[in-house]
Amino acid sequence: MDNKPPKYHTFMEPLFTSPITDYFGISLHAQCYSACKDFELRLAECVEAYGFFKGQEKCEPLILDLDECLYKEKRKHRQEIISGEFQRQIDAGERKHEKAPFLFFF
Repeated sequence: MDNKPPKYHTFMEPLFTSPITDYFGISLHAQCYSACKDFELRLAECVEAYGFFKGQEKCEPLILDLDECLYKEKRKHRQEIISGEFQRQIDAGERKHEKAPFLFFF
């Protein structure tokens, strides 16, 4: 087995523990994002079953799912494609760009 550096960041304990490290420690996991909790738990169970290095290749779909949940790269890319197509249709004259009506709420 070759010793490749890990592809993804690893979590470790702080050098010293204080209330400040306890407070900011929540940013080291995805449990604070309600949509991503399940993805992280399934990934943690998979990595626990296979180990860290073997788990990186065996749990690749779960890693990609968690990354998508956290960073939404595919969603952003789809939105760029849709916006580009909308702009292309406006430029080609296939569609009119109408402003949304301004609504007053009293």
